[in-house]
Amino acid sequence: MTISNENMEFGYRTSAIKGRGHIVLSVILDLAKGDSEAISERMKELALKRKEKQPLEYPSAGSTFKRPQGNFAGKLIEEAGLRGFSVGDACVSEKHCGFVVKQGKCHFCTGLRAYR
Repeated sequence: MTISNENMEFGYRTSAIKGRGHIVLSVILDLAKGDSEAISERMKELALKRKEKQPLEYPSAGSTFKRPQGNFAGKLIEEAGLRGFSVGDACVSEKHCGFVVKQGKCHFCTGLRAYR
C-alpha cells in the first residue's frame, strides 16, 4: 500500500497510520536543498532553546506525559502544585514540569510510583 503525503493526515503525534494496524516498511522523502550555513544556524538556535527550556542537566525519559487535548501536561502539573514534587530521587523537574528527572539513585520502579 502507498499513501501520499496529502493523505497522511499529519498532526501532533498522529497520522493516518496511527490506530490502523499498519506497519511502515519504507518511505520516500523529497527533500529540498538548503543553505548549509542557514540550516546549521537554525539547528544551533533550536538546541539553545531546548537547553533553556528542558532539564537536560539531569537523566530523564524526556518529555514524559501525553499532551491533553487543548492544554499542556506541564502546565496542568504546575497548576496542581507539583513542580519539584519527588518520590525518592524521581522528581518533577523544576525547569519543565512535563519531565520526571532522576536526582540521585532512583530506579525505574521509583519513577513509576511517582506517576500514581
